[in-house]
Amino acid sequence: MLKERAMLKPGIEAKARYNFQKKVLSKIKVVVLILYYLVVPFVQSPDWCTSAIKEFDKTNEKHEIYWCVYHCDDIIINGGEVKYSGMPKLAPWFTGTIDIFCLSFLCFFRLYKLTWRNQNRKDKIRTGALMVMLFVCLIDISWSVRREVYPYLTNFLRPVVVMIFLSSIRSNMKSVMRDLYDSLAVLIIIFSFIGFFAFAGLFLFEGSFEGVLYFPTLGMAFYELTILMTTSNYPDIMLPAYNAHRYNCLFFMLFLTIGLYFFLNILLAIVFDNYKAHI
Repeated sequence: MLKERAMLKPGIEAKARYNFQKKVLSKIKVVVLILYYLVVPFVQSPDWCTSAIKEFDKTNEKHEIYWCVYHCDDIIINGGEVKYSGMPKLAPWFTGTIDIFCLSFLCFFRLYKLTWRNQNRKDKIRTGALMVMLFVCLIDISWSVRREVYPYLTNFLRPVVVMIFLSSIRSNMKSVMRDLYDSLAVLIIIFSFIGFFAFAGLFLFEGSFEGVLYFPTLGMAFYELTILMTTSNYPDIMLPAYNAHRYNCLFFMLFLTIGLYFFLNILLAIVFDNYKAHI
């Protein structure tokens, strides 16, 4: 009996030590994810600021750069001062170093977590995807640091990396995609409706200031009317046509009445009903 306990004790201690280390690493993982997904993009120098700093004369005292800090508000572009947030931004090489550290830790955490359990097919896919993204991000960040350019690819991959580590986000995303698939018929009707009005507006405003500004091509008209469904460009999109003739506003009023208050509400009702059914 004592011999069996003595044999079980090392395994129990190792398991307890692993559980403790896993809890500590899980808390560090949350901090690293917040740093990687929220903090770094917030303090990262934007593309226009990084590009302008490469062009202006660094000996100019007004635009002096302090090590890794860019003062984007002091940069002159096209002869005028560009007003930004007023907060200094960090250079690409500095934020790239933080990204490499965060991705390296996340990969270490992923491999450490999987050493004590068998990997199923989904775990292997997620681990493989993470390794590929780490390799791609390392290349993109290295190029960004070397050339002092904005790391576009790394920033696009941030949400994917977070989804790999947070199962709640993955489950919610699957639920949303399933609901959108169930609403596919309504989505097709909505985009067909936008296409019809884009085609009509292309001929209705041809040769006018409205047509040149918002309806020059079918693709541009479709894009502007898709934004109009969210009312983000309203009433700006309507004002040139309204100034030309007041009755032109009926085109946009009809579009918003049918699209915004009818089709989008139907889509919202279907998505909500499906989401409630899957809870």
